[in-house]
Amino acid sequence: MILRGEKNCLKKFCSAFAVLLALLTLALPVHTVFGADNIPAFPGAEGGGKYTLGARGASSPTVYHVTNLNTKGAGSFADAVSKPGRIIVFDVGGTIHLNGTFTIKNSNLTILGQTAPGDGITLLGGDISIANGVRNIIMRYLRVRPTDINGGEPDGIGGRWNKNIILDHCSTSWGVDELLTLYAGSTESGTPSSNMTVQNCLATESLRMSNHFKGAHGYGAIFGGTNSTWHHNLLAHHDSRSPRLDRELQNTDVRNNVICNWGQTNSAYGAEPYSYNNVTQTPSNVNWINNYYKFGPGTASKIKSRIFDISNAYPDVSKSNFYFDGNYIYGDANVTANNWNGVNNSSAANKLSAPIDMGEYELSETQSAEEAYNTVLSDAGATLPKRDSIDARIIADVKNQTGRIINNANEVAGLVEMPATKRVFSIPDDWKSENGMGTASETEIVKSGQYAGYTWIEAYVNDWTLKQSAPTNPSIVVTNPAIQSISDTIDGKQINNGNWEVLTVDFDLNYCAEASPSSDDTYITKIEIYDGSKLVKTVNDSAVNTDITLTPGTHYISSRAYNNKGESTQSPTSIVYAKSCSDPGSFSHAQIGTTAFNGKGGSSLDNGVYTIMGSGAIGAGKGSDTCDFMYQEIKGDFDISVKTEQVPKFENGELCGIMLRENLNGNSRMAMLSDGWLKYGENVKAIYRTSQGSSAKVSWFRNSSGKEISNSDSYDTSKSEYRVPKYLRMQRKGDVITLSVSDSGTNWRDNPRQPQTITISGLAETLYVGLAVDSIQGTPRKEYMAEAKFSNLKLTDENATPTPQPTATPEPTEPPIPKYEIAIDENIQNGTIEIETESGIGSGGNKITWLADDNIPADAVEGVTNIFGNGKAVLNINGKDSSDGTFTFWDSVQWNYVDVNGSRTKVLKGEINPSVQFPLSLYEPFGNVFSFTPNRPGYLTLELFLNPGKPFNLYDDATESYFIKSYVPSSAELNTYVIPVEADSRYYAWANGSKIGLKSVTFSDKVPTAKEGETVKIIASPEDGYFVNSINVDSGSVVEKTDENNYTFTMPAQNVVISAQFSKIGEPTSTPAPTAEPTAPPTAEPSASPTTEPSATPSANPPTATPNIPGIYYKEYPKLENGKVTAEIVNTKNKNALFAVAVYDETNTILKDIKVIEIPYSSDSQSQNIEIAFSEKDNIKVYLWDDLLSPQNDVISLEQ
Repeated sequence: MILRGEKNCLKKFCSAFAVLLALLTLALPVHTVFGADNIPAFPGAEGGGKYTLGARGASSPTVYHVTNLNTKGAGSFADAVSKPGRIIVFDVGGTIHLNGTFTIKNSNLTILGQTAPGDGITLLGGDISIANGVRNIIMRYLRVRPTDINGGEPDGIGGRWNKNIILDHCSTSWGVDELLTLYAGSTESGTPSSNMTVQNCLATESLRMSNHFKGAHGYGAIFGGTNSTWHHNLLAHHDSRSPRLDRELQNTDVRNNVICNWGQTNSAYGAEPYSYNNVTQTPSNVNWINNYYKFGPGTASKIKSRIFDISNAYPDVSKSNFYFDGNYIYGDANVTANNWNGVNNSSAANKLSAPIDMGEYELSETQSAEEAYNTVLSDAGATLPKRDSIDARIIADVKNQTGRIINNANEVAGLVEMPATKRVFSIPDDWKSENGMGTASETEIVKSGQYAGYTWIEAYVNDWTLKQSAPTNPSIVVTNPAIQSISDTIDGKQINNGNWEVLTVDFDLNYCAEASPSSDDTYITKIEIYDGSKLVKTVNDSAVNTDITLTPGTHYISSRAYNNKGESTQSPTSIVYAKSCSDPGSFSHAQIGTTAFNGKGGSSLDNGVYTIMGSGAIGAGKGSDTCDFMYQEIKGDFDISVKTEQVPKFENGELCGIMLRENLNGNSRMAMLSDGWLKYGENVKAIYRTSQGSSAKVSWFRNSSGKEISNSDSYDTSKSEYRVPKYLRMQRKGDVITLSVSDSGTNWRDNPRQPQTITISGLAETLYVGLAVDSIQGTPRKEYMAEAKFSNLKLTDENATPTPQPTATPEPTEPPIPKYEIAIDENIQNGTIEIETESGIGSGGNKITWLADDNIPADAVEGVTNIFGNGKAVLNINGKDSSDGTFTFWDSVQWNYVDVNGSRTKVLKGEINPSVQFPLSLYEPFGNVFSFTPNRPGYLTLELFLNPGKPFNLYDDATESYFIKSYVPSSAELNTYVIPVEADSRYYAWANGSKIGLKSVTFSDKVPTAKEGETVKIIASPEDGYFVNSINVDSGSVVEKTDENNYTFTMPAQNVVISAQFSKIGEPTSTPAPTAEPTAPPTAEPSASPTTEPSATPSANPPTATPNIPGIYYKEYPKLENGKVTAEIVNTKNKNALFAVAVYDETNTILKDIKVIEIPYSSDSQSQNIEIAFSEKDNIKVYLWDDLLSPQNDVISLEQ
C-alpha cells in the first residue's frame, strides 16, 4: 500500500534536505549509502528507469574517453560501447558519420554526451539500436539524426525487450521509420521491456516520403512496457505516432509532454489489449496526464483536437484501461475541459476515474500542461554543451506554429557539417579540492554527501550539469519569401504566408529575414543563407534584405542567425520553384482546369531532358482533371514513348506520365499512363475517362499469369516481380489504346507488367498527346508544385512523321551481332524440362552475364563469387567462363533475368525442390531464417536485399565446421550469392537482425544458349500420372517430336521463349493455373494507425481460451563451460527441433563458425551439448528453433 499523503510529505522533506546538503561540502559524512541501487541514475532521473545503474551495474566500472569522430577503432564511440561497465565521456565534439544502424550490444553503460566540447556530439547517417536483452543503459545529451542517405528504414534511438534504460536530454530527427522506439509490452515475442524512462528528449521531423517501403510514413515514436515513463518530451512534425503505444502494457505513464503539428493521419494511438498476432490477451494500463497539444500547419482539421485514438479490434472481448486528465488542447476549450471528448473510439476502452498507480516510479512532481509546455521548450533536447540550430528551429516552430512535415533533411539545411573541436575531459583540480575527492580515482564510489553512491566522475558531471543555464539561442523571422505558418505575423512582424514562390522570368530571389537576441547578455553577430545544405551568402548583421540568384529547379531556402555566444537558430524553410525559360521544342504547354499555381506551370527542354512543372489533381473517381500538360495535336494513330528521369515524390498519389485528351477541358475524355508513388512504393497504372465528365477509372497492369500488379500489402519494388519500369509507351489504333512499359525501352515485354489495352468508343480523330503532371493538390496546408523530368521522347503519327529528337541523350542501339538465348516460360507445371545445345555453352554460343540493377556496378556482381572460397560459378558471372550441361527447374516458379550481349531476357527460376516452402518467412529477432536441401549437386544463386551493416550467413551441416563468412553490405542493395551445393545436404541461411528482401532462390547447372540455325533438343519429362500436352516456341519455329517426350526445333535469329504444358492423364487439355504468388512475410513491427491503415487490425479471429499446445523450450538455460555449450531442452512438439551455437567476432557482427544439431521429439527433457572453438574476444550466441525455423526462444548471449 502507498500512503500518498505521507509520501508527498516525505518528498517535500527530501527536497528541503537536498537543498541543505547542497550548501555543505560533498565529502562531509551527512549520511551513508548502503548500496547504489536506491539512488536515481542521476539527479533528476524520474519514472520507471530512475534507478538505472548504468556502468555502476558492473563490478568494476571504467572510464572511456572518446577521442575521435571515427566510425570504428580505438578512441571511437563504437569502441567505447564495445565493452560493458564503461562510463563514456567525450574529448571531441562534432559529427560522427554512421554507415547504418549503430547497435549497443553490451549492458551497464553510462553515456555522457554533455561532456563533449564545442557544439556537442551528433550521430548522422544511422540510428542507435539497443540490442535485445541489454539492460542498465544511461544515455544523456546525444543527438541522433539518421536521415535517408544510407538507405534502409532507420529509427532514431530504440530498443525492445530491455530493462533499466533511461534516455535523458537526447535529440532525434530525420528518421525514416520512427525516432524514439523504446518498447515491448507483449509477452508474445519475449520478455516485456521494463523500467524504462524517456525524459526531456526531442523526437522531431521524421521523414514522410523517404525510403519506407510503405511510401508515406513520417512517424514519431513507439513506447511502452512495464513500469515505463514518458515525460517532458517534445514530439513535433510527424504524420502519426505521436506517440504510438505498444500492446499489453502492464503500466505506462505518459505525462507532461508537448505534442505539436501531428499531420494528416493521427496523433497518438495504440495500447491494444492483445499481442500482435493475438496470441496473448492482456489489457494495457495507461496514464495520459497533463500533456500539451498544439496543432500546426500540417495538422489535418479533422484530427486537430484528437488526444488519442483507441486501438481495439475486439472490444467485446477485452478493453485496455485508460486514465485521461489534464491534457491541454490549444484552441479547443471543450476538449481541454473534458479530455474524453478528444479520444476517438472511446467506447473500446475502459475509462478509469483514477490514475494507474505507478508506485515508487511516479513522478516526484507533475506540472500542469501549461507549465510543462514552458519547461519542455526551455530545457528539452541535447541542450548541453549547446542547443544546436536545428533543435532551436523546432522549438521556435512550436512557439510560432510554423514548419512542415518534411521528406528529407536537405529541405531544412540538415546536412550542414558541425565543426569538430577537441579538448581532454577531466575533473578540475579545484572541484576535487572543494568537494573532498582527494586522491580517489574517478570510478570510486562517493561515500557521503549529495552525490553519495555515484562514482566521482559521475558526481562531477552531475554537479556541472545542474549548474548550467538554459539555452539562449536567438530568434529569426523570415518575412519574404513565403514560409509555412498558421499566422500572418510572427513576433509582431508581417510575413509572406502565401503560396510558395515561383520564379518565371529571372532567377533572382529577394530574401528578407530579421534576427533578435533572446537574452540581455547576447547580440546577433551574423546571418547565413542556405540553399538546401549549401551556404550561399553570409551577412554580418541582424537583418538581411538581399537577392539570391538561383538555377532552374526546386530550392529549399533558409537562414541561420548566430549570437555572440556561438548559439544559432535555423529559420523555417521557404520553397522556391525556378522554372526554366527554355523552349520545349515542337510541344505546347497548357494548364488543364484551375490549379493551385494558376498560370505558373510550364514545360522546357534542356540537354535532352523535358521538364514539366505544374500542379493539380488527376485520379480515379474524378469527373474532371486539373494538371499541367505538354502536348502536340496528333491526327489519327500514333506511337509515343518516353523514359522517366524524375518522378515527383512529396505525396502519395501524385502522378506524371503520358496523356491523351480529346480537348483541353478538365472533363475531357482521356487516358493516361501514369507513374507515381502510393502506399508500398512507386508504381505505374492506367487512368482513363471514356465519356465526358464521367468518373475516371484505374486499370493496373498484370503479369503474364494474369495477376494484377497493384499496391497491395505484398507489393515491394525490391522484388524482381514488382520492379518499376523506366520506359512508358502509348499507342493508338482507332479506338484502342495500348499501354506498355519496359525496363530497356526496346523490349516492351521485359518488365513483369504486360501490355494492356483500353477502348474509348468513337474517339476523336485529332487528339492532344503528350506528358502531364499533377501535384495531388488539396492534401498539404500549403500546396506544392510538382517537377517531373523525362528523356528519350519519341512521338510518331500514322504518317510516320517523327518528333525531332534532341541529340544530347543518345538512344540505346542494338548490339552489332545477333542475340540468341533460350528462355523458359513460367507456365510449367508438374514436370522437369532439360534443354541441350549441340555446340554447348561457351563453345561458339553467346556469353551470358547476370544483369545488375542500375544502381549496382557491373563488377560488384562478379566479386561475390569469391566470398565462398569453394569452386567457381558456372553461371557466367560477367561473361567469365561457361560449361556444358542442362538447366533443370521445378514448380512454384519465379522470374529471373539474364543479359545476353546487352539484351535483357528472362529465364525460369524455381524452388530448390518441391519440399522448400515459399515464401521464406521473416522471424524476429533473428531476421530472415530459412533452410533448403538440394536433391542433386549444382549451383545455388541467392538474390537478397540486405540492410546496411547487417550480415548474411550460410551454414552447411554436411561438412564439419563448414560455414561461409558473413558479407556485410554498406548500403541497401541487391546482393547476389552463387554457392556450390551438394545433394542431400541441409543448408541453413539467415541474416542477423536484417529485414531483408528475398528476391529469388535459383538452383541451376547453367543457362543455355544456341546459335542461329542450330538444332535445339528439348526433353520434357512429366511426373507420374501426367503427359506432355504441348511444347511451343514463341518465335513460331516448328517443334518436332522425335520420340517419347523428346522434341527439337531450329534456333531462329532472335531470342525465344519455350513453354511447356503438362496435363493429368484422363483430364481434358487445359491451360495450367498460374502458380500462386508468395504471400508477404510476417513482420513484428506494430501496425499503423487504425484510422487510415487497415493493417492495424489483426487478421486473427477473436481470442478464445488458449489451448494446451506442446512446445519446445529450455528446461535449463544454456551454459558455457570449457568450450562446450550445454542445455536441457524439452521438445514435445512431435517434430524435430534445432539447437544452434554461433561464434561471432568481437564486434558481434561477423559470424565465424556455427554448429547446429537436431533435438528429436521426446516427452522428457534432453541434455544436449555442442563443442565449438572460439577465442576470448569472440561472442557466443545460442538459438532454439522448431522444424520450420520459427524461433522458440530469444537469442541468448553467453558470457565467457
